[in-house]
Amino acid sequence: VDIIPISRGCVPSCLFCKQAGIREISYPIEQIVYAAKKAVSHGAKEIWLTSHDTFAYGLDAVGAQATSSLPALLRELTSLPGDFRILLERGNPEHLPRMGKELLPLLASDKMFHFLHVGAWNEGGKERENEGGKEKGNERGNEGRNERGKEGGKESRNELLSFVEELRRTIPSSTFVLDVAVGDESEEEHWQMTDLIRKLAPEILNFIPLKKMNETVQHRLKVLSDI
Repeated sequence: VDIIPISRGCVPSCLFCKQAGIREISYPIEQIVYAAKKAVSHGAKEIWLTSHDTFAYGLDAVGAQATSSLPALLRELTSLPGDFRILLERGNPEHLPRMGKELLPLLASDKMFHFLHVGAWNEGGKERENEGGKEKGNERGNEGRNERGKEGGKESRNELLSFVEELRRTIPSSTFVLDVAVGDESEEEHWQMTDLIRKLAPEILNFIPLKKMNETVQHRLKVLSDI
């Protein structure tokens, strides 16, 4: 097994993460392909692609690298000769809509493990951040942002459901893995996530316990009963 990082940092959105402020830097496709070729030549049978968020690969690309994207990277890697398979590690589902039609045929390749691993986090912290940060005379604007946040969360869940349904139609042998963060959700968020898990029916379900950590946005939020 050879583990190849494809980027570092991420597109900041998770309020509980201490590394949310680290800007994403995607490594050039040619460097990743070179590393994979070298690994295969030394006998590697599995290439694991890893990152804080593999689905965000290429979002930071500019200039000569502007065409970099996860589908572009996978096309290059799956075209390499040799007896090996590629495992794509966890990504954030919010990036799936922009590349879904390109990604599914690549995941179906004989060179890929038929495996999709995503993390699903509650969006409630963002709503609480808006609520806790209300200023006098600006309640109406914050309420509007809260409603948009709730709608955005619902839209993201529906997009993930659609993608997983298409994955199972396209690759019946696929394995879907879902990571769920727990420990700071409201009752409403808990039942929303329970409903999502039931509909997704993942083959593997991982629960990740969270606690408030210093230097995170989540640490500064008030609990719901205090608002």
